[in-house]
Amino acid sequence: MLEIGRLTLHLPPELEGRAPRLARLTGEALARRAWPARETIVDHVAIPRVAISPAWSDRRIAEHLAEAIQRQVAAQSLASGGDT
Repeated sequence: MLEIGRLTLHLPPELEGRAPRLARLTGEALARRAWPARETIVDHVAIPRVAISPAWSDRRIAEHLAEAIQRQVAAQSLASGGDT
């Protein structure tokens, strides 16, 4: 299970109008992903800059962002020993 307290996206100006939908779709994409059964608390996740194209669909961008977020959460979880 994943619980997100707040999701903040920093988007290029040409995507700002799509931000509410992108945030919702990214949350939905994260909810569909497999997460470890053990409880892991990560207070803050900052992903490296992600290359996306404004021509991509909102769903494609959201899936790409969710993948990057999941990778970063997994890396932080391993670095902290798994459980905190």
